[in-house]
Amino acid sequence: MKGFCRTVTDKSGGARAIDRYARAQVDRRGGQCIDFSYKNLVNNISQTSKHSPAVSTGLRQWTYQTCTEFGYYQTSDLPNSPFGHNIPVEFFTKQCADIFGVPAQAVQKAISQTNAYYGARKPNVTNVVFPNGSLDPWHALSVLKDLNNSTKAVMIDGGSHCKDMYASSPSETETLVLLDFIVIAMTREAISGRLLFRGRPVDKHGMVRPPVAPIGHFTQSLAQTYKQKVNHLDPKDNRTFDQLYFTSGTHHKPGGPLFLFFGGEGAASDYWLQTSFMADMGRKYGAYLVELEHRYYGVSQPFDELTVENMKYLSSEQALRDTDDFLHYLIKNLKLEGSKVVVFGGSYAGALAAWFREKYPKTAAGAIASSGPVEAVVDFKDYLGVVTNSLGKECSDNI
Repeated sequence: MKGFCRTVTDKSGGARAIDRYARAQVDRRGGQCIDFSYKNLVNNISQTSKHSPAVSTGLRQWTYQTCTEFGYYQTSDLPNSPFGHNIPVEFFTKQCADIFGVPAQAVQKAISQTNAYYGARKPNVTNVVFPNGSLDPWHALSVLKDLNNSTKAVMIDGGSHCKDMYASSPSETETLVLLDFIVIAMTREAISGRLLFRGRPVDKHGMVRPPVAPIGHFTQSLAQTYKQKVNHLDPKDNRTFDQLYFTSGTHHKPGGPLFLFFGGEGAASDYWLQTSFMADMGRKYGAYLVELEHRYYGVSQPFDELTVENMKYLSSEQALRDTDDFLHYLIKNLKLEGSKVVVFGGSYAGALAAWFREKYPKTAAGAIASSGPVEAVVDFKDYLGVVTNSLGKECSDNI
């Protein structure tokens, strides 16, 4: 972002702001053109084959979920926006109608139902941490204040989207250090019913972090599939599909916790079992690690054709039930009945982590919901509002 604004404000790159902005875009995108044809956009997302680019990248599925559950439409409706006002909410709701036959009124109704079901920014949860970056526009839809003694909001100053999900380092900020200890407390103390911070060493800055060990990797990961139900809401529906998951028990110790990373709106990989904050915590506390791919994304496809009819089982509610059924299977299969479960996720998957703790508190002892937009909204005009503030006045004025 600093490099982008440096180019936009540096008058040696051109007398006109539009020329400097164009140069910044070329530098950022490598000179590639952007197809802004609405017709081409609709035709692309309308592809239904699981081998099509729209499906393999998750674009069709995620667009469907925004139409039927979340919205999150990043408009330019905010007053005095430096980005103009050419992207109204109707630009997105029209896509719902043109691609999936979902009218604007149905989009609004679905979003209201989502907030009523999960509680928006006041979910009924305990033992959940909501880390967000101050520069991340998505924090506007997350939990920004502590909800109770064991549900904490952590704002990472200068942090970007899901910054805390990546591997820790000796140079990390004090906020990330705090987050480290919250996870430790969750796996050791909060799950037994005590307050999150009790028993933690402190100094004048807050919680004291133990020495940082060299970053390690979970090199022995295994990819497998689980026979998952297509429709959990109909007990008479016995159809199943193969759902991909990755596991690593490389550093697992008897009695250690089980950490699950939620797959989000894209293909899963074992990256989060290898180099991540969860992997660091797992290595430190002898956890068994697992990531479950989200239904309809990656290779976890219930159908060869993602028609509107076949996509009606794509929802966060079904995905949460997937995770609960899978965890019960895995815990029994691996004889981990005594292990406490903590779930992790970032962005949409971060919201899933919080919602899983809310809806399945007997399965998960706690959750890390990084950059999780738990409030659904049709007109997400505050997205560009955060971007504007992050850019600063000089850069915004030039834009």
